[in-house]
Amino acid sequence: MKVELGIIKEILKGCDKDCMVSDSTNHFYGLWRVRHLSVMSRAERLPIFFYGFIISGEIEIEVDLKPYTFCSGNILRLRPGQVMQVRNVSDDFCCSLFFFDKRVVGEIIAGIQVPLVSTSPLLTTSEALRKSLSVYLSIMFEKLELMKNDNSPYLGKIVEQVVKAMLCEIFHEISKGRQDKPIQTNRAQDIFVKFSSLVDENYAQHRDVAWYADRLNLSHKYLCKVMSESIGTSPGQFIDQKVSAEAKHMLANTSMTVQQIAQELSFPNQSLFARYFKRNTSLSPMEFRNMRVEASQTEL
Repeated sequence: MKVELGIIKEILKGCDKDCMVSDSTNHFYGLWRVRHLSVMSRAERLPIFFYGFIISGEIEIEVDLKPYTFCSGNILRLRPGQVMQVRNVSDDFCCSLFFFDKRVVGEIIAGIQVPLVSTSPLLTTSEALRKSLSVYLSIMFEKLELMKNDNSPYLGKIVEQVVKAMLCEIFHEISKGRQDKPIQTNRAQDIFVKFSSLVDENYAQHRDVAWYADRLNLSHKYLCKVMSESIGTSPGQFIDQKVSAEAKHMLANTSMTVQQIAQELSFPNQSLFARYFKRNTSLSPMEFRNMRVEASQTEL
């Protein structure tokens, strides 16, 4: 499987080792050692999951137009559909970038209870976790490199188990100090994953929570309960965040008119879209676009 998107090309430019794997079961996953990333002139949509382990240096990026700074010891967590733009990179930047598609989530790490208490892409690690991750990543680099010329199923199984162990370590770190938050059951986790995937695929046409609940065979009330306990937000807010993020991306990175964006997002007219956008961002679409233009000119 070959993913042809701008963000992939940008990352590959800075890789000194390419351990991409697409195995016989069509899983798509791998590991890159990234020693340089260029500042990006425009934001790009992510096609797959990324876990970036910052080894040295610092990188400033925008995720769904929100600024974040990552430095040594941080983990960058991104999911398909999010929009990323690299704003600044230090000369000594280096990271290990682990990537995988949705099938890996559904099969390789099935059964792992994921703590869904934070949607932030930034995770600060402890010294103990950094040491553990170093070991896991070293093993993964070695086995993925071997898999390029050796199709033994055992190598793939080794990588799968290392992935599970590594993610369990990360999830354990995330859950520390959050005993007040309920551990997500497999069912709640499954509902969240399916709901977020449905939103990713249908947000441009459907913003009604009842539409999603119906397709998940859930009551509106139960879906709200799962979302509240999982990430502390309602299904409606989750959908609005997704629609607003996409609208911001189009306003900031395309020449589409406000009317064209309204049509693309299935609003009956430009006026309703403008009111929706301002309700969720506190700015009108043109105020937001002008603000982004002014910010870009200031940077230049």
